[in-house]
Amino acid sequence: MRLDSLLPDQRKAPRQSPTRRLRPAVFTLVFLFAAYEFAHMWREPEMRKMRPQLAIVAGVVIFIAAFAIASVLLRSWRSPKHDDKQSTLKL
Repeated sequence: MRLDSLLPDQRKAPRQSPTRRLRPAVFTLVFLFAAYEFAHMWREPEMRKMRPQLAIVAGVVIFIAAFAIASVLLRSWRSPKHDDKQSTLKL
């Protein structure tokens, strides 16, 4: 028989930031704007001398975006860690 008085108090989960759901949308908009600007600079005839630098910076931005997307996906696929504290009776 388990005594409810011996179980730890169930604490409320901390409130999440109201902007938490907006972060991916803002990140996507910034990424799309950067892609548009890189494409625009790539097509400009005056920027031909800067093409190697633009390619390097664009590659770094794409790598960072891919890493961020992968980390979000891995975080959502990872199962939450459940502590087995409730099955252990502490006296």
